Amino acid sequence: MGTTFGDTDNDTRLVMVRQFHRADGVTTASAELVPGRADDNEPAPALLNVGSVGLISYDEADEYLISELQVRKGSDYATLVTFESGAQGWYTEVLESPFAQEDRDREWDPHGAVCVETTLWWFDLSRGIVSCDMDGDHDLLFHPLPDGRALPMATPLMLTQRCITVSQGRLRYVEVIVPEVGGDDDDSGDDNEAARVRMWTMTFGPAGWMWEANYSVGFPEIWDDASYRVTGLPRNVPIVAAVCPLDPNLVYFTLNRHIFCVNVARHRVRHIALWDDQVNNARLDAAQASARYVLPWYLPLEVAPGAAAFNFAG
Repeated sequence: MGTTFGDTDNDTRLVMVRQFHRADGVTTASAELVPGRADDNEPAPALLNVGSVGLISYDEADEYLISELQVRKGSDYATLVTFESGAQGWYTEVLESPFAQEDRDREWDPHGAVCVETTLWWFDLSRGIVSCDMDGDHDLLFHPLPDGRALPMATPLMLTQRCITVSQGRLRYVEVIVPEVGGDDDDSGDDNEAARVRMWTMTFGPAGWMWEANYSVGFPEIWDDASYRVTGLPRNVPIVAAVCPLDPNLVYFTLNRHIFCVNVARHRVRHIALWDDQVNNARLDAAQASARYVLPWYLPLEVAPGAAAFNFAG
C-alpha cells in the first residue's frame, strides 16, 4: 500500500525543500540533497517505504530531523533510522516493538507520518498510529484507531475514505463512513444517504492518550444546503482529500474532477475549484486525489498571496 523503494542504495535519496521566498511574483525555494544512507562508514538500513518517513522542522533554528520507522512482521523490535541536519550521517535505533505480542504477526502498512511539536506519528490507516517523542526517551507507543474503526487488513477503498492529519496543532482522524446495508453502521438501509463524515481528535488525559469524538455529519445535510446545490455536483459520496491546517471544521473533498472545501459543522461549501492537470503535471488522476496524495500546506501570505482568496472563517 506504500511507495516501496526496495533495498537498493540508488533509491534511498531524499531532498529537503525549504526557505521559501517570493520576489517579482515568483515563489522560489532552496532544495538540498539529504545525505544517502550508504555514504556513511557504517551504512544505515535502506529506505523501505516513503510512507514511513516523518519530518520535524525546528523553525527557530532552521534545523530539521527526518526519521523512518521500520516495522517487520513477526519481529519483537522496530527500527528508527534518523538523520538530523548538521549531523554527519544517519543513525539507527533498535527499539522494543510497540505492538502487543499477539499483534506482531500482522503486517504494518505505512500510509504516512505527521508531526505535532517534537512527536512523530506514523500511521497505518487500517490499524492505528505509532508515536515517538524524538526529544524524549524514544519509546514507541501504539494508538489504535477509534473504537470500531480498525480493519482486518488494508484496502484500496480506505485510502479514499480516511485521513490522519494535523489541524490547529492537534492530531485529527477523519473518516467518510459508508455503511454496508444491514451492517453495524447502517441506520437507513440506503448506502448513499447514510454516508457520514466523522472526526476524532487525539487528546491526553489521566487515562493517557485517547480519541475524542468531534462531529458526525450526514452527507444529506451537506447536499441539501444551497451552497452545495449551486456547485452543480451530484449527490455522490466524495473522496476525503485534506483538512485545513488552521481549522478542523474545514474538510476538503474531491468529486468529478473538482476539489471543494466544506465547513462540516455548518454543512456549507466554502470553496470549489477544478482539478488542474497542468499544475499537477497530469501524473495523478483526479479520481485518485485522496488524502494520501493531497498535502495541506500553510504558507505566509507574503510567500503564497493566492491563499488570501480562500476564506477560512465560517
